[in-house]
Amino acid sequence: MSEWNDLVAFCNNHNILYLYGAGKNQIRMREGFDAFGIGINALVVSDDHYMVMDGVKKLSDVKDDLENASAGILIGVDNKYYNEIFRNIAVSMQNLPDFYIITPYEKDILIKKGLNIEGRRYKDIKEIDEYYEYYKYIQEKCKPDEYNLLCHLHLGDTIALLGLNDIFKEKYGKAPHYLVSKTQEILVSLYDGINYSVVEPLKLEGSVLDDLTYDQIEEFRQNLYEKIFPAVPQKGAPFVAAPVEYIKNQKSWINFVDGWSRMLGLESTKIKAPKLPDKICDSLINKIKTGIDVHKICLFAPELKSFRGPSKEYWEELADKLRNEGYYVVTNVIHSENRIPNTLNIDMTLQELISLAGSCHSIYSARSGLCDCVVSRGERLHVFYPPEMDLKYFSLNSNFIINSDVFEQYILEQ
Repeated sequence: MSEWNDLVAFCNNHNILYLYGAGKNQIRMREGFDAFGIGINALVVSDDHYMVMDGVKKLSDVKDDLENASAGILIGVDNKYYNEIFRNIAVSMQNLPDFYIITPYEKDILIKKGLNIEGRRYKDIKEIDEYYEYYKYIQEKCKPDEYNLLCHLHLGDTIALLGLNDIFKEKYGKAPHYLVSKTQEILVSLYDGINYSVVEPLKLEGSVLDDLTYDQIEEFRQNLYEKIFPAVPQKGAPFVAAPVEYIKNQKSWINFVDGWSRMLGLESTKIKAPKLPDKICDSLINKIKTGIDVHKICLFAPELKSFRGPSKEYWEELADKLRNEGYYVVTNVIHSENRIPNTLNIDMTLQELISLAGSCHSIYSARSGLCDCVVSRGERLHVFYPPEMDLKYFSLNSNFIINSDVFEQYILEQ
C-alpha cells in the first residue's frame, strides 16, 4: 500500500488538483477519488483534444493554477499517451507543474471504488494484479530522489539508453538511476559515471507462451512491461522507455537513437560509443589456445534470433579467406548446427565476448545488439545486414559518434 499512501500524500499536499484525461477511466477514477473524500477540481485535456463537457477544462485554462505551487496534476491514462501528454504539459508551461503518475495498482483501486464493484474482475486488471509483486519488487529497488529507469529490452536498446545518460541529465537536472539485469551489468561498465542497480528481469510463465515464436514472446513481454510501469520519469518511482508503437506511428524515427530519445522526452540522433576494455578477461585467457596471438584473432558472431544472417557457406568462405591471410578465426556460436568448420569455437560469457572484441584484430558479425556494444572498433568492425533490415534506421554509423566508420553491408546471397 506504500504507493497508495504516496498518492494520498500528493493529494493532501495540494489545494488544487486536476486529473489529466476525460475518457471513461478518468471519469471513473474521479468518482473513485470522490468516494475516498479527495476532491478533483476538474478533468483537463490538451487544447487540441478539447470538447465541451461538464467538469472538463483545456490545459491552457488551468495554466495559471498549475504554475502555482499549491496546484498539482494527476496523470492516469494508458501508457501509450504518456509521452504526448508530457510534451503537451512541457510546451504549455513555463515551468513543469507538480505531477503524479498514477500507477496501475492505484488506478485499479480508484476505478473499482468509482464503480463500486469490489468483487468484479476485469481481464486487464487481473493481468496487472498477477504481476503486482514484480512491480513492488522493482519499486523497492528504486532510489527515492532519483529517476529510476528500468532497462527491460535487449543489448542494443540498453546501450542506447545508457548513451543518453548525459542528455537526460541536461534536461531533467539529474541522470537516471538505471535498473539493469545481471546479464546486462557489463554494459554499464562501458560508460563512465553510470548510476545503477541490478534487478531480476520479469519471468514469463504459463501455457500461453507454448505456441509463440521468439518474436511473439518478446512482443508480449514488451507490452506487459508497458502495462505494469509508467513511461514518464518521476523521482522515486520506476519507469520504462515506452511506448514503442505509439511513437513509431506519430512520426517516422530517424534512427533507433532518435526513437529511444523521444521515448524519454529528449532530442538526439547520435550518442557516444561505449568504451571497450583494453585487455581480455582473465577467465578468457585459459579458453584461448596457447600460442594464439589475440591481436591476430578475427572474431565471428554469426547468429541472430530475429533476422536471417548470412548463410553458413558465406561464413565458411570468409573464414577460409582470413585463415589464408594468416589470421586465427574464433567463433561464438551457441547452436551446434551453426558452427563453422576449421574455426575455434569458444563458449564465452557476454563479458568475455566484449573483452575479446576490444583486443582482437577485427570482428565480423551479423547485425545484433553485440554490434552496438563494440561499435567503437570502427573500421575493424564488419557488420552484415539481412535484406529485411532497414540499414538507415539500424546503421551504427548513423547512431554513434565514432572515430572511423564501421564497415556495413547488406548480404543478398542466401
